[in-house]
Amino acid sequence: MTDKYFEFLCGFVGEKSKNYIMLLSRLYKWEFYGLIPNDDNRGEDGKRLRDTYLEKGGRIGSSFLSELGACTVLEMLIALAQRMEKELADNPKAMSAEECFWMFMDNLQWIEFDDARYIDSALDGTVYDKVQILLDRTYDALGNGGIFPLKCSNKDQRTVEIWYQMMEYLLDNFVF
Repeated sequence: MTDKYFEFLCGFVGEKSKNYIMLLSRLYKWEFYGLIPNDDNRGEDGKRLRDTYLEKGGRIGSSFLSELGACTVLEMLIALAQRMEKELADNPKAMSAEECFWMFMDNLQWIEFDDARYIDSALDGTVYDKVQILLDRTYDALGNGGIFPLKCSNKDQRTVEIWYQMMEYLLDNFVF
């Protein structure tokens, strides 16, 4: 059943996902956790994708949902991309959730880990390190190494909840 749910999640990020199955499956296995108050809301958004799966006819029961436990990094990023798409809906530079997701992957410097490169098992440690940078908030004060790198900010992004990082990123990069 988890394979069908994983395929469902990959459907949100489009055809490009076929070249990143190894990375996406690792992100699907990593538990998302927030260190800053209210980042748990991003985890709850990610877990709502499970309800969407059930609503669309996914044949899994509540035992599967409880087996999954906490939100995964993949679920959080997909749900965050969907939120960003909604925030950009009326913007001249509007992006789809799929485009937002791949922008996140690029911002996080994970875009280089397609299946052709990931096949090298040594890369798994590098991917682990980069995911830990996100989760432990060890990116720099402007968010470089995180989801939302900024050109300038008067706030240390390591102390700002993900939602407000996204809002500042939108103001920094999109015309409003």
